[in-house]
Order: sequence, then C-alpha cells, then structure tokens
Amino acid sequence: MKFEKGKSYTRKDISGKVRGGTQDCLPHFSNEVVAVCMKQELNPSAPNIMLVGKGRDKIKYCEILCSQTNTVPIFLKRAVNDWQCQGYYRPISHTKDPSDILDHGRTSNRKDIYMVIHFEEAKQ
Repeated sequence: MKFEKGKSYTRKDISGKVRGGTQDCLPHFSNEVVAVCMKQELNPSAPNIMLVGKGRDKIKYCEILCSQTNTVPIFLKRAVNDWQCQGYYRPISHTKDPSDILDHGRTSNRKDIYMVIHFEEAKQ
C-alpha cells in the first residue's frame, strides 16, 4: 500500500505500513531504509536535501540509504503526530565534503552534520 502525497500520517501509521522504528529519522527494516522522516527546521531544503546528523545509527543507515536504488517515502513533521508525505524519492548524490557541510551548517544553524544527501522525486 502506497502513501498518498500531501496526506498526513502518524509515525505509528508509517511504521505499520513499512515497518521500521517510530523514532528514527531513517526507519529501517531488514537492513534497508524504508522511509525518511525529517523536521523542516533541521533540514531547511527538505525534501530535496537531508542533513544527516552524527550518531552511530544515523551514520550506518544514511550509508545504507545512499547505496539503495529503490524509492522511499519522505515525510516532513508538521506537528505532534503529524507527518506529511512529500512523495517518493531516491537519493541521487551525497557528500561528506567539509566545505559543503559547512555551507549547509550555516544555512541550517547546525554543527552536527555528518553527511548531506540530495534526493530526486520519483515519477509516479
């Protein structure tokens, strides 16, 4: 069952459809990222660009996501229990280049960026 672009879901709804955790920004199941859940204030260019923070699981699953060729639904948090589907996307590039990370850190006011992932929306 597909998610509907523009429709809001709870994290429980998302997990119920694709499995994966209800707290992770990169919910995963069987060593595959099954969705992307972002907060706009931490990712000002979302859903096209994700700024992945540091942390063992975030690093592991952003690396896995970047190696996947399938599309995943991207959700943006609008309020408590309100995650709006932006559509289905695939990662097209990523960088750990310090100058890119510094540039994105300035625009997002973040100092914890490990990787920048660029997405393209899949044609439905």
